[in-house]
Amino acid sequence: MDRMIPEAWHQQLTVFAQQVETVRAALPHPPQWAAALQEAVAGMETSLEELSLAEEERQQHQMALAEAQQATTALAQWYQALFDLAPDGYLVTDTHGIVQELNQAAASLLAIRQDYAVGKPMVLFVVPEERRAFRTWLTALSAPPRRQACTVRLQPREGR
Repeated sequence: MDRMIPEAWHQQLTVFAQQVETVRAALPHPPQWAAALQEAVAGMETSLEELSLAEEERQQHQMALAEAQQATTALAQWYQALFDLAPDGYLVTDTHGIVQELNQAAASLLAIRQDYAVGKPMVLFVVPEERRAFRTWLTALSAPPRRQACTVRLQPREGR
């Protein structure tokens, strides 16, 4: 539980606990403990107000985060729709040339299902005479900048 309480609040609560002990020690002397009790109560009220404000701020941050997540999801869906419905074929690979995603146009041009190509080496779809150049490009991709475009001719599954 202590890890969840910010350090400043933990220190403040420790002070209040000490003040309560002061009140207990002063119980036989009513004028002394009344002042200590008032001080402890005032401190606790201040801490409760701070906690209330912190909770309100946390809720506002949580709402802003939820809105940002919704916007990010909408943007991702928009990107995916643009990518999938683009008239040109696009394949995205990792730095090892493994297909991460491809759009519907690329799948159609290669005469394959989209899920068939994902996870396979892209070199399988490159025309044989360009495979060496493609592998050289992949090797160069390991040095910055890591995001580079490469244009190669691809061969449909039937070899046409």
